Amino acid sequence: MNYGDRKYPRNGSEDQFLSTISQSPLYGPVLPDGSGRYTSRAYPFQSPNKNPVAVAENAFTRLNNYFMQGNIFLNVKILDGLDWKTSGGLTYGFTKNYTNKPVINQYMWF
Repeated sequence: MNYGDRKYPRNGSEDQFLSTISQSPLYGPVLPDGSGRYTSRAYPFQSPNKNPVAVAENAFTRLNNYFMQGNIFLNVKILDGLDWKTSGGLTYGFTKNYTNKPVINQYMWF
């Protein structure tokens, strides 16, 4: 029997990487007031970017895998040189996928 539990960024690691390297150096990922609120830009004329910290902490996909495999057999000797063999097997697999896409409020740095 196998069980897998995987949690990863909603759009995959490539999207998370691109969001990180395209982040502006003019502001941090959260407001400096200690509130924990996420930022989107430093000035009104800047184009907003996805906040990679906000995405990593809130928007994720969880994948649960269940897998089971088993077999059984029966050998019966009827006469000398005559055997009866019966066998059977079972394979079961199930995947449960959950994607969290919350609305994340973002604020200006200043």
